[in-house]
Amino acid sequence: MKLAFALLSVFALSVSGSAQVEVHIPDNLPAVGTCNVIPFGQSTGTGFQYPTINRVLATSLNPANRKIDAVSFAGCFSGTFSATNIRFGIGHLTAAATIGVQVALPTFDLAGNVATLGVFADYTSLWNSVADGPMSYSYTANAWAPMPQAPATPFIWNGVDNIGVFIAHIGSTGANSFHRSSTEPYRWYSSAGFGATVSTTGSATGLKMRLTCSPHALASVTSVGVGCPGLNAMVPVLSTLQLPSLGNAAFTLTVSNAPGGAASLLYGSLGLNPFPISIGGGCSVYLDPVTLDLLINAAFFPLGPVFADPLGVAGFNLPIPPDPALNGLHVGLQAVIFDASAALGLTLTNALDLELH
Repeated sequence: MKLAFALLSVFALSVSGSAQVEVHIPDNLPAVGTCNVIPFGQSTGTGFQYPTINRVLATSLNPANRKIDAVSFAGCFSGTFSATNIRFGIGHLTAAATIGVQVALPTFDLAGNVATLGVFADYTSLWNSVADGPMSYSYTANAWAPMPQAPATPFIWNGVDNIGVFIAHIGSTGANSFHRSSTEPYRWYSSAGFGATVSTTGSATGLKMRLTCSPHALASVTSVGVGCPGLNAMVPVLSTLQLPSLGNAAFTLTVSNAPGGAASLLYGSLGLNPFPISIGGGCSVYLDPVTLDLLINAAFFPLGPVFADPLGVAGFNLPIPPDPALNGLHVGLQAVIFDASAALGLTLTNALDLELH
């Protein structure tokens, strides 16, 4: 079933970009603040450096602009930092990210992918030298300079939790110092060097940062219309308790009020039809007929059959891949239940309009 959503990206229409906004931690003064070498100035040649997490408080962010497009720092001097082996990423922090305590740092496998999350709840890689090659970061004194980012799934803030920016590198040249603050961001780092698993200290002296953000709508589910009656005049219902967020591998749909043991099929379209299409027996199709036909012919749908349990409940697991091409896509879903007691020999559920983000 995961393939169905993965292949829908073929039909996805491009979504126009929105205006970006800047978030400055703690201020928009890139020439102000003492200079510090952590994490960019601690590794020259084959020397070691301090893996670092810079915290960004949720109160500093704006729920209307949850997509983080770039992370910038402010150099004390001009130059170019070159890293042959760097891990640069961002993620939500867990409650364990507490001031004054040691925290677990993320670790990585031989491919540069996250092996353990440490104090992060999740982690989005912005640069992984194993996959993305060496990084070259040019900066101008006393000005914001965005870090390079490899093409990847964008990081979307969940609107609730603090986030952390992680940097670890080794075998780098062009080491330099950058402006820092004495308030926020708080930072954790380890003097044990590249590959350290636990921070050795922390302080409210993290590097000043600028986050470039843009609007990102929340995923949503809207129920449309009603199903048609079947056995014992029961009307089947299609529902979900989850949001269709990109990367939600556990996204599940439930058909209820079906006859015990009845087979269900799930159909989909891109969006819904502007008006219901009556097919008799009190049943209406709410899906867009043009894209419904396209998706059936492309073998994306139907999904199933899935058979109802004795209580008349059937579940469809529909993992949503972290594919940016699906962002903003509307997907209509409606289930068919085979019911010999119904006027048409089958019943239909209501439809769901999923907006993926």
